[in-house]
Parts: sequence; C-alpha cells; structure tokens
Amino acid sequence: MIKSILLINFQIHKRLFLKFDDFFNCFVGDNNVGKTAVIRAINFVLFNEFDKKYITHGEKFCLVRLDLDKGTIYRIKGPSVNKIFLFTDGKKLKFENFGKDLPTEIVKFIGFVGLKIDSKLINFLIHDQDLNYFFLTLSPAIRNKLFNNIFGVEKIVNVIDSFENDIQNLISEKQICQTKINVLSEEIKTLKEQLVDYDNLVFKKNILSELLYKNRLLITLNNYKKYYIEYNNLEKQYDEFCNKYKLLVDLYNLYLLMKKNNDLENEIIDIENKYNEVKLKIDCSLLKEGKCPIYPK
Repeated sequence: MIKSILLINFQIHKRLFLKFDDFFNCFVGDNNVGKTAVIRAINFVLFNEFDKKYITHGEKFCLVRLDLDKGTIYRIKGPSVNKIFLFTDGKKLKFENFGKDLPTEIVKFIGFVGLKIDSKLINFLIHDQDLNYFFLTLSPAIRNKLFNNIFGVEKIVNVIDSFENDIQNLISEKQICQTKINVLSEEIKTLKEQLVDYDNLVFKKNILSELLYKNRLLITLNNYKKYYIEYNNLEKQYDEFCNKYKLLVDLYNLYLLMKKNNDLENEIIDIENKYNEVKLKIDCSLLKEGKCPIYPK
C-alpha cells in the first residue's frame, strides 16, 4: 500500500508531497493542474514507464519518492542519470543504468509489475485518462493474448484439466487411503486383543505387587519377632548378670567383713599379748619388791 508520494521536478510539479488515506483517495481539480502527473509518477516508479517530457522544463532530472508499507523507493531519472534507491529492513540498495526492466530486487519488493506478453510489459493496473484507448494501441496478437491472460480462457481449460488430474489423483489416493484404513483396522483389532491381554497382565501385576508387599510385610514382622525374642533373651541375661553381680557384691562385702573381723581378732590377740607382757613385767617388778603379784598390797 502506498502511504505517501514526493514529486520533485516532475512535469508541472516543482515539488509536491501527498499523503494517502488507507481506504480511499480522490484527485479533484481543474485541467492541467497535475492530477495525471501523480498517476504517471507512480507508474514511473512501479512500472518503469518514462517519457523525457516528465522532467520539468529547464531541469536536468526528476525525482519521485514512494513510501510503502514495507519500505521506500527513490526513483531519479534524467539524460545522464538513471537510479533507484530502495530502503527496506534497515538496508539501502542502489541500482544504476539499467534498461527497460526493473532490477529483480525492486520487482520482488513491489510484488507485481504488470503482465509480460511476448517480452512486452503490459501495465493495466494503474493508468491515466488515456486508458480508454490503451487496448487500441496494442497489436491484435498482443491484444488477444492480453485478453486471454485477463479473462483466462486457456487458464480455465488448464484449470479444468488440472482439476480432472487432481480428481484422478484423489481417487487413487482414496484407494490407497482405503487400503491403509483396512490395514489400520486390522492393526487396531490386534491392538485391542493385545490391550485385553495387557489388562490381564496389569491385573496380575497388581495382585503380584500386593503379594510381594504382604511378603515383605511378613518378613519384616518375622524380623521384628526375632528381634523381640533376642531382646527378651538379652533382658533375661541382663537380669541374671545383675543377680550374679549383686551376689558377687554381697560376697565381696562379706569377705570384707570377714577380713575386718580377722583383723580385729588379730588386734585383740596383739592387745592380749601386750597386756600379758605388761602384766608379766609388773608381776616381776612386784616380786622383786617382795610383793605378791596377786595381792600387791
């Protein structure tokens, strides 16, 4: 879609800038004010249609700038200059000194540059007020081919033939698809049978999983029972050990008492012996003094 156009030194327009509406545009004005010049400027850029009269009298070149949705085209033309600048996607492309055909990059950017018949480019999309006489200027052969391309008589025949071929291909594809459907139906039947077997396997797997769980639980309980019995045995052994230890403690205490008793007896004996020695000494002393040991007085 054309957003705006700038004309410099183009026919009557020394400088003209127009901004177009997205839906509808209409040029209104007196004769010879430059309405047709705008259409010719567009054709100049898009279809490379040029006449040396397009350059304003007294100027060396003309320039037309088209601002489109996806970029901008600058077209400069004069006796010694023929250039196109394309600005799109942040890139700048420059083309110089080309012939009647636009550069390939420009054609791809525009998308459509008319209808080519016998190496002649026919533009019937954008035209000035002479369009009523446009077809009369063409040779009969080109005019017939143009009508054929516009109304598509041969294309319709080709389309019909193409449709018939497509129908035959579709019939063949339908047969192939039907064969594939039959094969898939058999495979689905087999898969359903396998699915029943799979369900049985899943059921058996669940039963086996439950049995394995119970078996693990039983093993765990048996281990707990074994540990419990071992614990009771250890507890009994511990009680026996405690009783034995208590008995040993009592025996040791008794031993200590007996030892202490023996020590006391030995001390008593020692005391008695000392006493007898002392008494003997005293008796001897009394006898020396002529006294009676029994009755010392």
